[in-house]
Amino acid sequence: MGFTVAPLTTTVMTSVDTKFAGTASGINNATSRVAGVLAIAALGATFLFTFTGSIGDIAAQSGLDAEAARALMGEAAKLGNAQVPEEIPAHLTQRISLSLKLSFVESFRHIMFICAGLAWLSAITASMFIGKNQYRERERPLLIRDRCG
Repeated sequence: MGFTVAPLTTTVMTSVDTKFAGTASGINNATSRVAGVLAIAALGATFLFTFTGSIGDIAAQSGLDAEAARALMGEAAKLGNAQVPEEIPAHLTQRISLSLKLSFVESFRHIMFICAGLAWLSAITASMFIGKNQYRERERPLLIRDRCG
């Protein structure tokens, strides 16, 4: 998303009259900061929810007893650092370890699809609201080629 900052700022600043440049810059900066905070919170919560659900599925499919399942569910908050608890029977340790890793990757994949969808939605929204005729010729320095014709 860092690659979009300069083009976004350019688009915002060229879409308004010079007298509104300060306001446009302030709104652009405030919006990007608030959006970043909300995105981290919302996507983090979604990631944790997805990962916890996957661990619950692992516990159910593995036929773990209640204590082992509870210990495994306790690892969900650790996300990528989740380990196979000691309560898990030895013959299931390798399988559950692999399942934890795959669940993390799948949860990450889910978040990346959400981000890609939001990026496309943003592009569509921008194309609808920023028309081709809204760009105004700004005061710019007269170039040598402009003088020479």
